[in-house]
This record gives sequence, structure tokens and C-alpha cells, in this order.
Amino acid sequence: MTLAKLKVRLDWRTFVDTQTYDLIDHPNNYYCVAFAIARLRTQLGWEPREGSDRLYTAMVKHYREYSGDYGFADETDGEGRFDRYSVLLAGEIAQRFLQTGETPPAEVLGWLRRSADVMLQRVNLSGHGFEYGRSLGPYGETSIVEVLTAAAATGILTPAERDLAYAYASSAAQHYVSFWTDPRTGSVNLWDDGRRTDAYRGKFRILGENLSLAHQFVYTNDWWNRLGYRDKAPTPRFDTLAAALPKRTVTWFAKGRYDRALVTWRFGTRVVSLPIINGGESQHAHNPYFPMPFSPGMLEGVADGSVPLLTPRITLGDGATLMPLAYARNVQVETRGRHTIVTYEQDELDRMGGKGPKADPRLRVSVRYDVSPGVIRRSDTYTPKAPIDVRGVTMAFGTFSTLPSNGPTAFRFGEGAVRSFATQGFDRCTAAEAGGDADYHTPIGAMRTKVACAMNARRIAAPFTLGWEIRYR
Repeated sequence: MTLAKLKVRLDWRTFVDTQTYDLIDHPNNYYCVAFAIARLRTQLGWEPREGSDRLYTAMVKHYREYSGDYGFADETDGEGRFDRYSVLLAGEIAQRFLQTGETPPAEVLGWLRRSADVMLQRVNLSGHGFEYGRSLGPYGETSIVEVLTAAAATGILTPAERDLAYAYASSAAQHYVSFWTDPRTGSVNLWDDGRRTDAYRGKFRILGENLSLAHQFVYTNDWWNRLGYRDKAPTPRFDTLAAALPKRTVTWFAKGRYDRALVTWRFGTRVVSLPIINGGESQHAHNPYFPMPFSPGMLEGVADGSVPLLTPRITLGDGATLMPLAYARNVQVETRGRHTIVTYEQDELDRMGGKGPKADPRLRVSVRYDVSPGVIRRSDTYTPKAPIDVRGVTMAFGTFSTLPSNGPTAFRFGEGAVRSFATQGFDRCTAAEAGGDADYHTPIGAMRTKVACAMNARRIAAPFTLGWEIRYR
């Protein structure tokens, strides 16, 4: 009786069109969910293999169509939402083949190698995980574990990479126990004590989150046991091995009408990244998808948050609100000594307030980042297509640092990783405590200080520049 009910309930056809094999109101990563269900149903004798084979074909088609030769999955149909899932998906696909007794196809192993390169750039002994996009928290950490475990299990990591991966998996497991698990309740905590997650992982899913996370650590640990690491301490050479990783990488997700890329730096134990993507219909206006720097524990986004963190929000005379999101072209990355210069242009800005991005050509922008050890600078030059009235510009900065001093457009912090924050082109900035403001609650906890900056109304007929500088320890 129970098996008969499960056979009906646990069916991928509830969210896949069986005629076209298109997903029904789900992001691209659900192809892998459907694929896994279909393969397991075949092993149970509940259906023939045809369904899983067709789902695999649909996944491959989506990869090829929207990422070309780069090997990362767009969460949308070509809008350019490349996030944690985009990198994780190859690891999940590989795991599903391994779980059902098959070696992943060569094409999947190629995607997995690219994903492993991205995740290796993020390994650390603190257990910090993937840093931008939706559904982070402990899932930012298990995503790295999943990809690197699959890469180790399929033999595509070098011995040194395998040792780094195992050390990270051990650190992530420790972080799960010591940080994410609440000793008062015995449950994982993604929602309380200043932590915030997206609506998809709301507290109504608390049982599922506990089971999901525990299961991930159990089955990835099983693979490390099979690979000869049972009861082994992580390598004492972690720092030496990690020092051999590239100091900077550029990961291309897509090129074409718009460019989608991720630049990652390793400054000692500090990882800094800059995603240049489009959040798509549901995420473009949320700051975890902004083209701003992220660094675990220092520069964080806010799940489903719309505060204009480190990104100007421009209100025009007619009330339209524009932001430099979604439409990056001509991304260039150049090394000058210890500095990395990242530039790109947007011929249209993203008009807020509608369903999904909407291109507005009344302003265009050239963006320039200058990143070096301990310093991140951004400078935007906006050019109006014709003289235009601007009601005002706002921008925000949130930090875990405290005790701000000075002003009105620059601040030094007495405690915390961020030492100072300074702006260019804004008329004023104000700093305040942020702990009680849910708009500054991140997946790992509440920011301590918020800074709000503004530019006054004016008529703009010539290019104008807005910018900021962050100095950090």
C-alpha cells in the first residue's frame, strides 16, 4: 500500500511536460532532480529507462544552447542567471550516475572539471562556502563538498587537489555541527539570530532542511571512506597546497549579446569574487545577484534583499528607477602588477519595479573595478542619451565592522574586517547600527553597520561619475 502511494507521489512528471520534456514553472536545476527521480524509479522497476534518458538529453541540450563551450548551466532559458546551482549541477549529475552504478559520460566529466576548478578556488579551513546567489547558508558549503567529492570519486582531481577537497569537506562538516546546528534545539538554523534565507528555504521546510543537509554529509563522507580517507585527519599541508592555487581566475559562463563571467581572487585566506551576471526574471533586483564584490564573512548579500548594496539606484524625474544590472557587455579583465582591472559597459540600465529586467536606454554606464590586496574600488561613469532630470541617487553599504567614524561621505571602522568605506559623487552618507534591520540580515547573521548614501536631484546633460572604495584587513 505504501509503495503504491509513493509510486504515484514520487514522480518527476508532476513538474515536467511529458510531451516536450520542458520544465513546468521550475528553474533549470530541476532537470537534474527529475533525472535522479527517473533513474531511481527505473531501479525500483517502476518505469522503463526511457524517461531518464530523455531527461538527460534535455539537460545536455540546455547546457549546450545557453552556455556553449563554457560548461555551466544557466538557471534560466538564456537570461544569464549563473549562480551556485550553475556550478553545482555537474556534480549532482555525476553523483546521480554514480549512485545508480554508472560512470558519468565524458561530457559530464568535462563540465565537472570546470566546476571543480571554480570550487577549488573557494576551499578554506573555516568551512565558508559559495558566496553569491540564492539558497546559500549551509548549502553554499555543501555545494563545494558535492562538486569536489564527485570530482574525486570520478578520478579527475590530482592527488593534491583531492587532499584539499577532503580538508575542505572536513571543515564544512565541522562548521555544520558547530555553527549551523543549534545546540538548543538540535536543528539546523538558517532563520534565527540575525540569519536570513530566501523564501524558497523558509522555516516551513525545517524538517526537510535537516534531512537534506545530513544526507549530503553522510553520502559524501561515504565516498571519502571509499577513496581511502576513512578516519584520516585533513592534510597538514593545506596552506602549502592552497598557496599553489591561482591567485586570480576568470570563469566565463557565456558570451554573446551580453557577457556573463565570474572573477575570483585569493588573497591569502581571503576569497573575493565579482559575478557579472543577470539574476533573471525572479532575481535581477535582489542584491545577491548584483555585480558587486562578495567575500565570505566580510561582503555578503541579503537573501531576497533589494537594498542597493554597493550599486547605485537612480530615480529619474518621471519616477522610473534604474540600476546598472543585467546588461553587461564587453567584459574585460586586465592585470597590472598587483592590480586587476575589470571593465564592462551597459548601453541600457535595468528598470526596477516590473516583472523581470527591462532595458531602459536613457542612461548608459561604463563600470571599472580595481582590485588589489586589501583594496576594492569601483567607478561608474554614466552618460545620458539626452539631458535628463534625476530626482536622486541612493546606494547602501552593509558591513560586519563597527565603530564608524568621520563622514559625511567616508568612514573608518574601529573593529572588523572592513577598515574603511569611502564614496565619490554622492552628496552625503550616514552610518547607523544595522543589527535590528532585517534588510541587513545575511545567511550567516546580522551585519553590524549600515551606510546609506545619496546624491541630490539635478538635471544631467553630461557624463557624471559615482564610485566607492573599500579597504579591508
